[in-house]
Amino acid sequence: MISSCNVCLGDDSIAEAIGIGSIIVGIEMRGKTARIYIMNMLHVLKLHTNLVSVSKLLLKGLKVQFDINGCIVGGANGDVVAIV
Repeated sequence: MISSCNVCLGDDSIAEAIGIGSIIVGIEMRGKTARIYIMNMLHVLKLHTNLVSVSKLLLKGLKVQFDINGCIVGGANGDVVAIV
């Protein structure tokens, strides 16, 4: 549990984060499900879906590329980490 902090959302509203933790996410990639461990995720009750901050991924050294088909997340070494 953390003392609450505010999260700025895309519509310029503010939501309160009431906790922080780690999660394991299943991501389908090339017909297989990959399990990815993500640390320091904020728990925001107002949100009814999971969101990942692209800027936080970039700060961790990952590469993010969007195109008409979706999004590719790559590691610093060029390996594909996830296709969403």
